[in-house]
Amino acid sequence: MKIMEIAGRKFIFEDYGQDVLCKLNGEEKNGVLCLRICMEFPERSRPGKASLKFSMPALGTDGIWTACGGLNRWLTPDWGPVILHARSVSEYPVLSVVSFDDKNVFTASAADTPCTLSVGYREENSLLVFEAVWPSETGERSGVYRTELVLDFRRLHFAGCVRHMAERLEKKYSLEPAPASAFAPVFSTWYCFHQEVYRERLLAECREAKKLGLDTVILDDGWETEDNGRGFGYTGDYRPAAAKVGDIRSLTAELRAMGLKAMIWFSLAFAGDFSESTSRYRGMALYHDDVQNAYVVDPRFAEVRAHIVGYCMEAVRDWGFDGLKLDFIDSFRLSEKNAVREGTDCVSLQEGTTRLIDELKGALKSAGKEVLIEFRQKYVGPEMQRLGNMLRVGDCPGSLLQNRVSSIDLRLIAGGRAVHADPLEWNSDEKPETVAIYFINLIFSVLQYSAFPTGLSREQRAVSIRYIRFMKAYEDILLHGTLEPKGVLFNYLSCKAVGERGAVVALYAPVCTELKENKIIILNGSTEDCVTVDTVCLYDYTAEDCFGNFVGKGKAEGVMKICVPSGGIVYLDKRLSV
Repeated sequence: MKIMEIAGRKFIFEDYGQDVLCKLNGEEKNGVLCLRICMEFPERSRPGKASLKFSMPALGTDGIWTACGGLNRWLTPDWGPVILHARSVSEYPVLSVVSFDDKNVFTASAADTPCTLSVGYREENSLLVFEAVWPSETGERSGVYRTELVLDFRRLHFAGCVRHMAERLEKKYSLEPAPASAFAPVFSTWYCFHQEVYRERLLAECREAKKLGLDTVILDDGWETEDNGRGFGYTGDYRPAAAKVGDIRSLTAELRAMGLKAMIWFSLAFAGDFSESTSRYRGMALYHDDVQNAYVVDPRFAEVRAHIVGYCMEAVRDWGFDGLKLDFIDSFRLSEKNAVREGTDCVSLQEGTTRLIDELKGALKSAGKEVLIEFRQKYVGPEMQRLGNMLRVGDCPGSLLQNRVSSIDLRLIAGGRAVHADPLEWNSDEKPETVAIYFINLIFSVLQYSAFPTGLSREQRAVSIRYIRFMKAYEDILLHGTLEPKGVLFNYLSCKAVGERGAVVALYAPVCTELKENKIIILNGSTEDCVTVDTVCLYDYTAEDCFGNFVGKGKAEGVMKICVPSGGIVYLDKRLSV
């Protein structure tokens, strides 16, 4: 254990008995401390874990934010801290400690993965205890390991501090923005079809999806197997199931003729027990997943990477798909049993996954067209964003709360990549006002829609068309504007997006909205039939219900309530002259 001081802050380095020489330097500028860490491991031993720890008074400290933390924002004791395990294939290496008023206490970001960031509350002396651990996956480093840890102590809105860390990582990993088509609304087959994706029904639903205003279709799991029993026992070969989708090339041609872009699903990690690929890749597997009835292949083998790149390229080059939904990448995991393997061309899993990303990215670029790539939580880290340009909320069917929280969380770290919501679905008897609230809860992300378009009631269809048109009309603000979320520790009570044309505010609870911009739109995502505004000047407003029907107009000044039904919208214009 070694105690070091940088910029007036004490850090404890722990090498767990490995006799590691650690050099720590850095500087704090305007409240942001950038630490440069150099660890020299003894050549005679296999590197183990090493950690850096510091503590600070827990003043105005109430909760924790991470990009994949979901609904749990709880600050836990240091004997059971909040732990963020960031690997190249899962999680995002940024952790923020926040106050109830959304202010940053400190935000930490690791420059490299794998790493672990943790923080807890020490009850004996009311301190926050933070630790960064660089764990050893065998072969991840030998000799000298250099990395950086950035700590932001500025008492600003936490979202700005998180964005600052994301921008640093964006530059480090040379991330590219998503193509414009990545922001187009999507019809996903998963929740409505599951694996029962039969051609005629699929085409019928896609025709209606296009009429709703959806521009892309994702052909999810099921196209590659005659089996409809879920699980992944038939993955790995990826030959179109003739009885379901017929000729895959003519299918994509028909979808394109409708004006739809088409994406197709692959599970990169699995070789199913009932597939031919198992006989070829069982000996090149990391482990067997008994629940999924599949082997998880090892990307450290060149043959495995070539197999994955091969079927992805066939879909894009030969079948005519515009994009790929690449799933279960976070299933790549090492254990003591498979840490060292014969026949691999790299030792570490980190390098194996990096090579896979590089090889697939290079092959897709050689295809000479814009390719959409969807990754979902938790594989949304900077390494994954080098390939993925569509980052989707993890599965949360029916949960508007989880969709809201995760879509806003992902927006804070996505930069120029498109953040997609988990696909929307609802009960066939759902009220139109509630359907509108579903839309409002994902309004700052790209819509994915997975209710059967032909099964909608007249009212549900009308609300869907209205909100899809709204999302397209205000895409520049909703998807490209700067987000200002409020109530992070309450799973966001409201959120504002600000762009050049004005602002859009979504209310998820009956809280007051301050009006500043010349033009502002308020979406009533609460269950109240009014919204409360606070302004120091005069606004003219018009209110509409969830269908877009006029329900009232008037003037807004000071603190007042505006009547608008749940699921409705208020349009406000600042009166520039009286």
